[in-house]
Amino acid sequence: MSREGPTSSREGAWVAPLLAAVCAGALPAACSRPAAPPGDTVVLLAARSFADSDRAAALLDGLVAATDVLGPARFEVVAATQARPQDFAGLLGERVAGDGGLRAVIALVGDLSVLHDVDPSIRDRQPTELTSRVIDGETLDDAVARLERATEARGGRLVLASAPLGRQGRIEVRELLAVRERFRGRPGFIDLQAAFRPLEDEKLFTNDIDRIDPAGQAVLARTVFTALCEDPGPIAPRDAAERRARALARALTHFACGRRTEAAVELAAARELAAAATGPGAMRAAVREAALVLALEGRGAAAAPLAALRTAAEPPPGLALAARLLSDEAGGPPAAEPFEAALVAVLDAVRARDPQAAQAAKALVTEHPERVEAWMLLELAGIVASPPTEVRDEARARLANVPHPVVPADIAGALLADWPRCLDALPALYLAQQPLLETLPDAPAPDSAFQRRR
Repeated sequence: MSREGPTSSREGAWVAPLLAAVCAGALPAACSRPAAPPGDTVVLLAARSFADSDRAAALLDGLVAATDVLGPARFEVVAATQARPQDFAGLLGERVAGDGGLRAVIALVGDLSVLHDVDPSIRDRQPTELTSRVIDGETLDDAVARLERATEARGGRLVLASAPLGRQGRIEVRELLAVRERFRGRPGFIDLQAAFRPLEDEKLFTNDIDRIDPAGQAVLARTVFTALCEDPGPIAPRDAAERRARALARALTHFACGRRTEAAVELAAARELAAAATGPGAMRAAVREAALVLALEGRGAAAAPLAALRTAAEPPPGLALAARLLSDEAGGPPAAEPFEAALVAVLDAVRARDPQAAQAAKALVTEHPERVEAWMLLELAGIVASPPTEVRDEARARLANVPHPVVPADIAGALLADWPRCLDALPALYLAQQPLLETLPDAPAPDSAFQRRR
C-alpha cells in the first residue's frame, strides 16, 4: 500500500499522519509503561514462540486498553528459548517481585521444546546424543498440572494455547500436532495453530517452524484478543463493565463483518448491562453503544444517547465523528486522534461547501487507501463537488487488495452500495477498526490516544 503523505501543506492540514505508538515492538525494561494494578497482569508464557520477538505483549496492551475487555491490564512475556514445558512453573516463579499481581497465564504448548534435541531448521547438524521424536504425554500432563498449581497459588488462572507452527514444522515434525489434540478439549483453550494454518504462505516465522517473527506476533495478538472478547472466554469477566465491553467488542466485529443480526443481539446484551457497568471505561462503552445504535437503528434512535455524551470532558474515540454526523451545527467534541480528526475535517468541509472538501477527502484516501471510511467521505465530497464525481467502483477495487481487512471487501462494497445510509455506519466502522491497526499488515501505527485512555 502506498504510504505517501499529502502533496501540499494545505492537504497536510486536513490529514495529519498517524503517530508512531510508544513501545510498539518488544519493550525494553526502561520503557515507561504505566504500572498495572494488582491482579491485572496477564503473562504470556512460552519456550520458543517468543525467541525472536515479544511484540504480542505490546499489541495486546493496546487492544485491551482500547476496548476495556479486561479492565486495566497489561501483558508481559515470560520465555526462555532453551526451556521445556517442565520448566514453565519455575519460570513463572522467577518473575521479579513487584511485577504486579497475576490475573492469568496464557501458556503456549506444542513447539519443538516438547521434543528432545529435534530442530529441522538446523541443517546437517550432528546430534551429540540420540534424539527422540516421541512426546512423553505423562510428563507433559505433569508439567501442566504443576504450572496450574503455581498460577493458582499466585491468584491467577491458567489458560493453555497451541503454539503456532509454520508449514515446515507442521509437515516435518507432525508429532507436535498431537499436543494440540491432547489439550484442545480443555476449557478456555486458545487454538493458535488453527489461526496460523490458513496463513502458511505468509512469512510469520523466523525459522518456518515455531519461532514467531513480528508479523506473526500480530496474528497471535489478534487471535488472543478475539478469544478474550468472549464471555466467559478463557479469562472470565470480573464485573458488568468487562462483560459489557466484551459484548460491544463482539457487536462491532459482527457489524464490520456484515453480520447485522448478531451485532444487534450483542448490542441488546450490552444495553442490559449498562446500568451496572460503572468505572473508568463507562464513557468509552457509551460511545461504542451509541455508534452501534446509529449503525443498526438509525439517527432517530441514536440522537438522545449521543446528545448526552457531547459534553464529555475528555471525549473518547468515535464521539467527535458520531456527533458531527448527527448535528447540523459547527463545532463539537474534539477528535481523539489524527485519523478521526481528518474524517471530522472532511465532514465539516462538505457541510460548509468548502471547494477544498474533495481535495481533502482525496488526500485522506491517498494516506489511508485501506479504510472504507475514507472512501465513503471521498464519495460524499464528490457528490457535492463541481462537477460531481463517483469513486465507489475505484473504492471496491482498491479495498479488494487489502490483506486481512477488519471489514471484508465484499462487506465494504455492500456498504458503499447502500448510499447514503451507509454514512450512519462511519463511527461503528471506525471503532471496529482503529484498535486493531497495529495488528494489520503494512498498516500505520495508530496514535497513542487509545493507550492513554485507560
